[in-house]
Amino acid sequence: MDRSFASIMGVSAAFHAAVLMAAGMVEPPRLDVRTGPMSVQLAAIPKPVPVVKTAPTPVVEKPKPPEPVAEPVVREPEPRPVEEVPQVASLAHTGAVDVMPRPLAFNLPPKYPERARRAGQEGRVVLRMKVLRDGKVGQVTMVESSGFTLLDEAASRAASGYLFEPARLAGVAVPHTVVIPFEFSLERQTWRR
Repeated sequence: MDRSFASIMGVSAAFHAAVLMAAGMVEPPRLDVRTGPMSVQLAAIPKPVPVVKTAPTPVVEKPKPPEPVAEPVVREPEPRPVEEVPQVASLAHTGAVDVMPRPLAFNLPPKYPERARRAGQEGRVVLRMKVLRDGKVGQVTMVESSGFTLLDEAASRAASGYLFEPARLAGVAVPHTVVIPFEFSLERQTWRR
């Protein structure tokens, strides 16, 4: 809106109001003026409360349980062709043999020590023997003692000199371990395999 137009409108409104008041058609507003003391109540404006901003509380999520892991599929090795013969040394280590070692018939039971016989000592000795490819015993280890040194030593001495038909794998002699018990009895001496 233009300034000259606004001022013309303002003058026109004032002129019309004066004409209407002069004609008595409109009464001028009366102001109620009181004489005497006036009281004014002032209200205190409360001070604004300072807003303390705190760091937001971190949301701690519980760790999710691990997702189940699928078990790996284990496939059995494919069988080897018949003409492929594995290394003899590796098969001896696994203990896989076609024919177990067998003691030869002329192996004699351990000699009963005379001192042990007089002392009334009896018992059972269990020995582990490593039978070599040539059928000889390479190593003797005690698995179970009789409780008497004389009987344990007699069994170990005898077993060290034993001969075996060696274990065989695919027709080839391989080293193998056997466990053999020896019993010392005053009534009868027995050797079991």
